[in-house]
Amino acid sequence: MIEYIINKLLSNPIYVGILLLLITFIAYSLVKKILKLIFFSIFILIAYIIYMSYSDKNAPEDFKELKESVSDNIEKLKTETTKSINKTKKDVKESLEKEIDKKIDKVLKK
Repeated sequence: MIEYIINKLLSNPIYVGILLLLITFIAYSLVKKILKLIFFSIFILIAYIIYMSYSDKNAPEDFKELKESVSDNIEKLKTETTKSINKTKKDVKESLEKEIDKKIDKVLKK
């Protein structure tokens, strides 16, 4: 069955042309995506190096130092995010309680 389809595609020059065009488009889009990924990675690396030079921090010399630096920053981010979320919860709770009390007072006065 597959041999029949391949023979039909290869026997007609129009099908061969269409097949080559499809292969070219697929290859072009793959190369384009890979190049975008490479350029994005290079951009992030350059931005990181610029950040490190402006903040007067030394760039990690090996993977272990980089891993520790990233994990420390992630822990700081987690604690700050947790604090922010808890503060927001508290503020929303207080605001809702005030609004509920106002509505209850309004309903009871009627």
